[in-house]
Amino acid sequence: MGKNYDSKTNQWKPLKGEDTIKLSAEVRRLKVSGMSASDIAERIDRSVTRVYQLLKD
Repeated sequence: MGKNYDSKTNQWKPLKGEDTIKLSAEVRRLKVSGMSASDIAERIDRSVTRVYQLLKD
């Protein structure tokens, strides 16, 4: 599951929102199927950086 960066504590925190968790699962599925991070970002209308955050363990 992905992570969110908490800039106040400088730590990575687990995802909390149901929609964000579902988005993370979708991003992971697309990545496993061979899609590039930039293609995923375009498809879900988010930045490549956000895609990598959603993929972070």
